Amino acid sequence: MKPATALAAGLLAAACLPAAAVPLLQGTTVTGTVSGASSVLLGIADGYAELVGPVSAPVSGVLGDIEFLTGDYALGIDFDEHGLVSVIDNSGGALLAGTYAFSFSFAGLADDIGRFTLGDLSALAGGSVQLSVWDGQTVTLTLTDLQFAQPYAAITAQLAVPEPGSALLAFAGLAMLGTLRRAARPGR
Repeated sequence: MKPATALAAGLLAAACLPAAAVPLLQGTTVTGTVSGASSVLLGIADGYAELVGPVSAPVSGVLGDIEFLTGDYALGIDFDEHGLVSVIDNSGGALLAGTYAFSFSFAGLADDIGRFTLGDLSALAGGSVQLSVWDGQTVTLTLTDLQFAQPYAAITAQLAVPEPGSALLAFAGLAMLGTLRRAARPGR
């Protein structure tokens, strides 16, 4: 195998390492903000009252509890104890024109968030969803021009941490690639 091919294969393998769900124990505090189409985020902990600034809510672990609503009541955001994030259409099926840019920070996590991946998007008829992890404790979720296929449907995403041993496996793979690269040098 050529060194460049081996390097590409190693990097692809490292990117595909398994991940485990981030446990959000009951009571984990999530602090959120939103900008764009709605500049207000309402939290369950405050009875969905309109407050100034970031809004915090504990993960309840109770089915049906929605931790956050946008100020225009168009979207609900729910976090479950397994790190599953549900974005619920609360508009009744209307086109949600514009961008909803969310930022969520977590207090009380046992592990840093390593990945934020798309889950079930089958309820989405149009629009775009972008996810990112900032610092292991903060994620962003950007939704643009959403259209749900059915009223009051939901899409999901998953917060995850690398499996134990994944970092060691990735390091071992990169070390092996370095060895292959040295061995492939002319004159050795």
